[in-house]
Amino acid sequence: MCCNVDKCILLIKCPQNREKCGTDTAISVEKVLFEHEFYRLIFGGLEHADEWHLYFNMASFLSKGSFLETIFGSFKFFVTIMLFIPLVSAVIVAFYFLTALIMCDSSYLNICGVGFSGVIFSLKVLTTHYWQKPYRMFGVELISRSTVWIELVLISLITPDSSFLGHFAGITVGLFYIYSPLESIVDGLCTMAGASISKCGERINQALLASSAKKQENTKNVCNSCPNRCSQLRHNYCD
Repeated sequence: MCCNVDKCILLIKCPQNREKCGTDTAISVEKVLFEHEFYRLIFGGLEHADEWHLYFNMASFLSKGSFLETIFGSFKFFVTIMLFIPLVSAVIVAFYFLTALIMCDSSYLNICGVGFSGVIFSLKVLTTHYWQKPYRMFGVELISRSTVWIELVLISLITPDSSFLGHFAGITVGLFYIYSPLESIVDGLCTMAGASISKCGERINQALLASSAKKQENTKNVCNSCPNRCSQLRHNYCD
């Protein structure tokens, strides 16, 4: 290590030469931890650097999301995505903070990033976990679970400006989802939410039926007391 622990801790607490992020939503250690702009954990994963960044991510998301939505169901898939967005961003911040601490380099605190790529790598981990068939990449048959690591390396080589730690954070979250109680927690939340929605629907249906019955009874009472109005209220259950 290039310096002692005391100097590293001082460096992390008081980063020098801070650079401002290019957008109001970009994720960085400085903005999230030091300036407490926690909204970046959500919006940073939704913003993209340019149109091509967005197009590539959405194409990749479509291929993985369509498969996972079939397995999970729409509601659980939606809950999983909403959970992954802030979770991946938080892991990215943690990775850059640890890197700055280990390397004694405050520049890692100022690195800013945006995009949905980390979440897509999380979905890639889930896809390869549930897809048991071998993958074919460049004509070579591979074990499905190894493709996410190959893709991580290839993207870093092809596009050096991409965030290796950001993609690795996505893989970490995906593995954590599979091999921890997190998936069971999501299933429990979905079950509770589904039961609540079902009860709410039943109550609304009962209220509508009660309202309809009351309206029918009132109409019949009017017809009995005022036969002349029956022709006007014939459509409201009047014989």
